[in-house]
Amino acid sequence: SYGYVITATDLAGNATSTNGTITIDTTPPTPFTARLDILSDTGVANNDKLTKDATPTISGTGENDTRVTVNIGGKAYSTVVSAGVWSVTADTLAQGSYTFTASATDAAGNVTAVISETITIDTETFVTGRLSADTDSGISNSDNLTNVPQPRFTGTTEIGNTVTITIDGNNYAAI
Repeated sequence: SYGYVITATDLAGNATSTNGTITIDTTPPTPFTARLDILSDTGVANNDKLTKDATPTISGTGENDTRVTVNIGGKAYSTVVSAGVWSVTADTLAQGSYTFTASATDAAGNVTAVISETITIDTETFVTGRLSADTDSGISNSDNLTNVPQPRFTGTTEIGNTVTITIDGNNYAAI
C-alpha cells in the first residue's frame, strides 16, 4: 500500500488537501487451473477429456474472489472463485469436439494466461449383430435357426466399444 496526498491551492492562496492509500497489484491471480470436471469426464479415464454429458461442467482452482470466464460452444460463462474452487456448466452441446478457453481476472484487472483444452462430447454409439451365417443351420443362413450348441454372432460397432451378448439372461463377452 502507498499513501498519497493531493493538495490544491487557488489564486488567493487558499489550500486544501485530501489523502488516502492505494494498492498497486500487477500480478495475475494464481494459482489458476481449468479442466473438464472429473464428474463430467465419463470416458475410460477421468482425465481423457471424453464425455457423454451434453452439458459438461468445466471446473478448476483459483484465487478467491477472482472472476473466471469460460468460452465454449460460442458462449461465454462467468463465475467467481469461492473457497479456492470454481465451476461452470455449459448449455446443451451437440456431439463433437469443442475447445474451451478459461481465464481469471482479479479485482485489479490482472488477467491470467488463457487455458485452452479440447474435449469430446460423444452421446451416440451404434451396434449391429446377428447369428453368424456359418452357424445359422436353418433353411437359409439368415433365418436365425441353428443346431449349433455354441453359436457365433457377428456385427459391428465403434472401435474401442465393449460388446456383451446376452442369451437367455446369461452374459457373454464378445471376442
